[in-house]
Amino acid sequence: MNILNITCVRELTNGQRKQLIFEYDACNTLGIDWDVIALHTAKIEDHRLEIQIPKFFSKIFLRNLYGWLYMLKHQKEYDVIINRHMTFDPFVLIFGWFIKNRFTVHHSKEIEELKIIKKDWKGKCASIAEKLFGFISLKQSKGAICVTNDIADYQKKRANVQTLVYPNGIDLSSTKVLEDKRIDNEINIAFMCGTFSAWHGLDLLLKSVLENKKFIQMNNVKIHLIGRVLEKELDFINANKLDLMLHGLLPSEKYIKVLEKCDIGLDSLALNRKKLSEAAALKVREYLAFGLPVYSAYKDTAIPIDFQYYKVDKIDIQKIVDFAKEMKRVSRHEIREISKEYISKEILLKKLYDELKQYV
Repeated sequence: MNILNITCVRELTNGQRKQLIFEYDACNTLGIDWDVIALHTAKIEDHRLEIQIPKFFSKIFLRNLYGWLYMLKHQKEYDVIINRHMTFDPFVLIFGWFIKNRFTVHHSKEIEELKIIKKDWKGKCASIAEKLFGFISLKQSKGAICVTNDIADYQKKRANVQTLVYPNGIDLSSTKVLEDKRIDNEINIAFMCGTFSAWHGLDLLLKSVLENKKFIQMNNVKIHLIGRVLEKELDFINANKLDLMLHGLLPSEKYIKVLEKCDIGLDSLALNRKKLSEAAALKVREYLAFGLPVYSAYKDTAIPIDFQYYKVDKIDIQKIVDFAKEMKRVSRHEIREISKEYISKEILLKKLYDELKQYV
């Protein structure tokens, strides 16, 4: 069975690139016929799987056109084509009917998310267009491959399509366990993302920190924010004189140095703002592969709710600190080893590959 997984975007995020590289390496390790291609307009960083979209096709809708032309050209080479869903894409009306072996990949509830990304008339128009074009795309496809069960239920209700769940995973062979530099008389907590958008819930954490200033001082708690903090939250931090460690965006070799002394990492805390009730965040897989336990406000689609190293509870800094204290003496190697079955890209990819066989 030959499979092509194709992504067509303006520019790959670090998380998207990591996932595609992990998938590329996993299919080679497993020895399956699974090609990974990323079409985008930015600088090529991995020539094994990235292709730069020609300048003529670099504008917003023409990027999608180039993606369709690529799929049409290569569709006979593959039994299955998996493509990352292209939102509010009018070209699906023309080309989607001609690719009979296509599955779409979904990382969000698109209609709702578009209104959050752009909270003006542009977001509303994009959401309305997605309601039509996304429905047609789903109807043309053989099924929807979704990152979480929650998203799978959403796509099924949206267009009554077959769904498969394929959570994010990580290449364990390329991810080393953190050096253990935890500090006995401190509690160090990491909160990491590219940009602290609304659904990360940084504002909710800050509110709890403000309400528990004395508790934080008494327990010598250090909270490390790794990523781009928005102006609204920066103003709140400064106005209330909150003592947080603001690291900004860091390359992996630098944020690893911060994580080495951390006791736990935080997952996103406000997914309800994206109309989601569960997730499969790459940073959670990275934390656990590093040997770092995770505190979250939401269930992870691939991790059992009672898993001891992924705690789900309300956004309360006292509860977060209590969990960090509990985890302080647990071996990083133990956390990684026990987490393996839930986060390994190889295991998750093999499961999806076997499920796709029934459609060929």
